[in-house]
Amino acid sequence: MIAPRILLLFLWVFTNSTAVFQGWFWPLAGFLLMPLTTLLLLFLRVYGNGTISGDYPILAVILLLAAIYLDLDLSWRAVKPIKEEHSKKENNKKEKRKKSQS
Repeated sequence: MIAPRILLLFLWVFTNSTAVFQGWFWPLAGFLLMPLTTLLLLFLRVYGNGTISGDYPILAVILLLAAIYLDLDLSWRAVKPIKEEHSKKENNKKEKRKKSQS
């Protein structure tokens, strides 16, 4: 998930398109937590004349929901192997304790 972050960084450095956000907190949070959703929101606000809806509000909502889903799904897939590895280590420790007790 590095490509959306690189693109957001590129847009922040070389364009004025991040002016659609008010303040620095939401762009930073989007950069760290939900980069696809932040990119889409930036695109929709720039090409929707400052609003998210623009000419096709239903399409904008569907795209935003899809971007949120993708961000959450990709984050979950990144965390899931770490949790599985941790649970395997815990199970191995429990088995070693049982063997040492018997």
